[in-house]
Amino acid sequence: HTYYYAVTFVYYNDVTETIYESPYSQETALTGCCPVNGGDALWVNYGATPQELARWLVGTNGTVTNATYRGAAEAIGIFGNASAVGLPTGAPGLAMDTGVILASGSITNAIGPNDKSDAETEFYAGVYNGDADLEKLVGSTGASNTFDAAVLEFDIISTNSFTLQFEYVFASEEYPEYIDHFNDPLAIFVSTNRVGTNWINSITNDIALVPGTTNVPVSVSNINGGSADFYNPVTPTNPEYYIDNADPGSTGPHSAMPPYNAGSPVYNLQYDGLTTNLLAQVNISPNVTNHVKIAIADYGDARFDAAVFIKVKTLCP
Repeated sequence: HTYYYAVTFVYYNDVTETIYESPYSQETALTGCCPVNGGDALWVNYGATPQELARWLVGTNGTVTNATYRGAAEAIGIFGNASAVGLPTGAPGLAMDTGVILASGSITNAIGPNDKSDAETEFYAGVYNGDADLEKLVGSTGASNTFDAAVLEFDIISTNSFTLQFEYVFASEEYPEYIDHFNDPLAIFVSTNRVGTNWINSITNDIALVPGTTNVPVSVSNINGGSADFYNPVTPTNPEYYIDNADPGSTGPHSAMPPYNAGSPVYNLQYDGLTTNLLAQVNISPNVTNHVKIAIADYGDARFDAAVFIKVKTLCP
């Protein structure tokens, strides 16, 4: 049988809300979405399936199966026009223009300008919605220490060996004033080990690490420019991978430590701080099933969103 998809997405930017129909709606291929250039504004889209998102991230290498997503529907989707917004450029010299976004709140909160110190969407309603694997990374002692988790999981198997890579930028509203209290974490687990149906995830198979380390996960507390809070100053941690985006509070606890503080927003994004372009990678052996889990969450409470922007392997999904 041949199946044709006619998919309609809602395209958001900072000014308009437009209904956009996929140009691939008459093709026997994955559904896709690539709205017109939005000037200097980021666009985000809901609606793609977990399988589609996983395929776009992996590209043509291997076979992707068993894709699932756990989290709020508004917390995952596609982003685009990021080169115009100014997201950091990767090592190959190519801007991260289009990709997949996961957030601990609505992905529409990513859209600039940066005019709030506390952009957030709280999904937590009294029922645990965090992630236990993330909690292991940030030293949590109770199951309620992460909130509003967005988790994309899938299996990948290939007949040939290859290097699985994810080029990404982590961002958060916790920067810079709450870097020592609310350690929003990110993880990209790649596992070949499981007990029954449960895949085993820990720092040893998390590939989203601070560059040059083997056991330091990417999080608000592990990459930052410090905090200039007069009463509780915080020393920068791995600041060479941090980019300040000028929290609108601008002074005191809302400012990173010099020289890492920005006088005005660097990027047309809502988040107050972000990392440089980072690379997570792992070698995939032939004919071995690898389970990938990409997860992000709030830590400590459900406030102040965090997000990860991951570049897709196709020019435009």
